[in-house]
Amino acid sequence: MSGRPGALLVAAGALLAGACRDELVGKPAALAVDVGGVDWGAMVERLAGTANLISNGGFEANLAPWFVPQDDAWRPGEVVTSVARGGRSSLATPLRAATGTTGQRRWGAMYEVGTVPFPRVASLWYRVERWEAANAPQYLLFAVLLGAGGQTYQMRYFLAGVETIPYNDQGNARFVLARKGPPETGRWISFTADLHRDFRERWGRVPQSFEWLRFAVETRYEVLGPPLERAIAADVYFDDVTVGWSAPAPSPPGLGATTPPDEARP
Repeated sequence: MSGRPGALLVAAGALLAGACRDELVGKPAALAVDVGGVDWGAMVERLAGTANLISNGGFEANLAPWFVPQDDAWRPGEVVTSVARGGRSSLATPLRAATGTTGQRRWGAMYEVGTVPFPRVASLWYRVERWEAANAPQYLLFAVLLGAGGQTYQMRYFLAGVETIPYNDQGNARFVLARKGPPETGRWISFTADLHRDFRERWGRVPQSFEWLRFAVETRYEVLGPPLERAIAADVYFDDVTVGWSAPAPSPPGLGATTPPDEARP
C-alpha cells in the first residue's frame, strides 16, 4: 500500500487552495495551474500511477487515519484479519437490523485528505459473505465528499444492492449506479471510478478549489417507509482502497465491476 504524497505536493496544494477560489459548479477550468512556480499539471503527470492519497487503504495499520463521523446514524467498521484480499486485514461492515426497525444506519469509515489536486481515479475491492434484505433499500456505497464555500458536495457510487438509484440528482449530492441488484457473494469484486468524468458529467466541472476532501466506504440501510417486515443482515468487507491521479484502467476479465457501464447510469 502506497504512502501519503510528499511534502511538496501538500504544500503546493495549500498554495493552490489560497490562489484559486473557483466555485464547484460552473465553467470548466484547466487542471494545469502555475502556483508559486509549481507546474501543477506537470506535477500530476509525475505523480500518476505512483501516489495514493489513502495511506492505509488496506487497513494493515488498524483503522487510523480512517475515522467514523460523530453521527447517530454511523456505526464503526471493524478491522479484521479473518478476511483479507492482498494483505492481512480488511474493513468489516456488519449490517444488522431487527424486524420493525425504521430510520437509517450505516457501517463503515471515512478518510480525509488536504487540499491537493482533485484525484482522477478511485478504486477498491469489496467482498460480501452474507446478504439478507427486506422491504427497504440496503446497499454498499463509496462516496466522495468535498467542502467548498461553506457547502458540502457529494458523489455517491452505489456499488451493489439496489435495482435503481433511490434518489433524484438534487441538492448537494449526485449519484452513479455501478452495479444493479443484490451483490455477488463469496468472492472479491473490484470497483474503479473515473472521478473527473463523473464530476464533469454530473456537477458540470472537475473541482478546482475546496477546503477538504473525504472518501467513505459504507454498508447501509434506509427504512423511510413502513417498518422492516423482517430482520436484515449483511457481512461486507472492504480492502485495498486507492485514490490517485493515474488514468482509470479496466480490471482483468472476471474480477467484477469497474467503471460503471452506460446502461447502469442514471
